Amino acid sequence: MTSANHVLGTIDYPDPPPVGGDHNPCWAKWGVHDDVVAPENWVHNLEHGGVIFLYRSSSGASPVGDTGTVDAGAVLRIDAVVRLLPRTLSTEYAALPKAFAVVAWGHRLVSDCFDEKAAEDFYAEHFNQAPEDIPDDPTCN
Repeated sequence: MTSANHVLGTIDYPDPPPVGGDHNPCWAKWGVHDDVVAPENWVHNLEHGGVIFLYRSSSGASPVGDTGTVDAGAVLRIDAVVRLLPRTLSTEYAALPKAFAVVAWGHRLVSDCFDEKAAEDFYAEHFNQAPEDIPDDPTCN
């Protein structure tokens, strides 16, 4: 991560899922997202000390050719964890090289499946370890 500039438009993150870098000036609302949140937005959440839970469902095809996906039950378990932990969000991310990831500023855990204990341990270690400490939801849309 060489920069963390606010930029407009789509960003091609070369090593998905991104764990920092340039991002959109508007971050995403914390919590569970049924609609896909663009990485340019949730990378800004990372800069604010957040932890992002990402998954690839069977509805999203991976551009890297890996067919691993999480099922609806795993998505429900991911969303339940996100509802309990402050400054987290969950969203589908089709560019994942595996079925699941949890990311924080400068760190990532990527897996073939959702391991709740490993994800919670990752959160405990990396939550609020970023350049900015901003717990608020965005004021922009």
